[in-house]
Amino acid sequence: MIHLAVKNEDGTVTEWRIEGNTPNSLLRAGLTKKSLEPGTRIAVRGYRARSGDNIASGSAIMFADGKKLALGSGADAGKSTVLDWVSSDEDLWKRQLALLRGEN
Repeated sequence: MIHLAVKNEDGTVTEWRIEGNTPNSLLRAGLTKKSLEPGTRIAVRGYRARSGDNIASGSAIMFADGKKLALGSGADAGKSTVLDWVSSDEDLWKRQLALLRGEN
């Protein structure tokens, strides 16, 4: 589990839980405890819980420097730790990355 504090536009903070693959799989993908020190700015791609709670099954994580890692299992698991940048949400990811870097 990755626990996030997401700052909303109105200044409030919403807590999120992101579920990933097994700890061993995440470690092999390059995600360690030091990768996510408190205050690390990230964007997460995943699927929100059907209940509407602030819980998601994470499929990928992106750091402010643009580094991307897989969080879940899939056909490409084990082939490459860095995800290919192929997504119908590419514009959203670019905007999120710009926000993480402090760009407007």
